Amino acid sequence: MTGPIRRMRRRKLVRQTLPEPWEVILERQVPFNKHLCGGNRRRFLELFKIFVEEKYFIGAGGMQITDEVRVVIFACAVWLVRPLGLSYYERLTEIIVYPYTSSDHSLPSGRN
Repeated sequence: MTGPIRRMRRRKLVRQTLPEPWEVILERQVPFNKHLCGGNRRRFLELFKIFVEEKYFIGAGGMQITDEVRVVIFACAVWLVRPLGLSYYERLTEIIVYPYTSSDHSLPSGRN
């Protein structure tokens, strides 16, 4: 989706409120969220809402994609490009999430 249609859709998205359970997850699981206020918080949430609607999660290796997983990953991804905009993620359509346990000490590439 490009141009005016994308802009209209995004304007509609940013006016929507986040589900309350997602607000709770942001407060409990995303440390930098507590420090955002005013325009910074508004910008973060606008980008967050857009990102949530435009990207798709895939759980690999039996990984279950819960709201907590989704919100934390979205928040971290948006935080990285907050000052720059979502254009850096234009070509990203899917986010593949692999299971991880604290007893797994190897890096995803298999190197330690």
